[in-house]
Amino acid sequence: MERDQEVSAELRILHTWLVEPQFERIWKRPIGLLVKRTPTVETEGDASYQGLGGLGISLRFMWRLSSSDLKAIGIPMKAENQPPEDDSGTHINLLEFMALIISAYFALALSPPDSHPIIQATGDNTSALSWMTYAARTKRPIVRRLARLMQCLLTCYPYYFAIQNAHIKGSDNETADALSRFKIAPTWRAAIEVTSPRLDNCQPYQVPSELLTMLQSVVSWEHPGEWYVTRMTELWTAKPVILSDGWKEVDTMTSLSPTWKKDK
Repeated sequence: MERDQEVSAELRILHTWLVEPQFERIWKRPIGLLVKRTPTVETEGDASYQGLGGLGISLRFMWRLSSSDLKAIGIPMKAENQPPEDDSGTHINLLEFMALIISAYFALALSPPDSHPIIQATGDNTSALSWMTYAARTKRPIVRRLARLMQCLLTCYPYYFAIQNAHIKGSDNETADALSRFKIAPTWRAAIEVTSPRLDNCQPYQVPSELLTMLQSVVSWEHPGEWYVTRMTELWTAKPVILSDGWKEVDTMTSLSPTWKKDK
């Protein structure tokens, strides 16, 4: 029954994309965007049980969320020194997938309109990278829901683009590691110092509360297809926000606005 509901949700999303005029661009995408090309925008992302983080050098953005941020929005996190037999909390592969989704959002949101960006999403987790393309093969509903969210995020973007993924060895993912691991870099200033010069000219952005609401919601519940399309369409009307003065001395930004609330 659960699988039938998921298939029904996906068919409703597809129907919306077929009949609504604003999604006509999906079916008229330039053929050059359908083949793998040299990227114009590269993102890097990483996750740990201490938090999430990501960056885009050419677009000069960086972001991070602590485990406290994630717990505050309703995403369960593993406790430090949690016994291996205790599987409570969110698995690291799912956290890595969330980091890819957030970095993809910033890559699109900060690209100039009609620039047709070729985005390369880079990460060190092969499972999360594969879910960008093959999530339907997994039996885990939460993975399929996150993949559906990412697909709607990309599809509702109002301009043409292409996205592809690339794997990087964990030992070479040091910059994103510094953003996601608060023991390595407890403050923004520390993250910049340990990765200099890569982050020196990047701006720190607030992860939109609208996107966090959706991540929390799909982790917890199944939604009809129309929910994804409506929420993502609303998300693309908001502009990314740079953190205010004094950001270098804090551990993260709590991306939660005073009006943030869990969604069902």
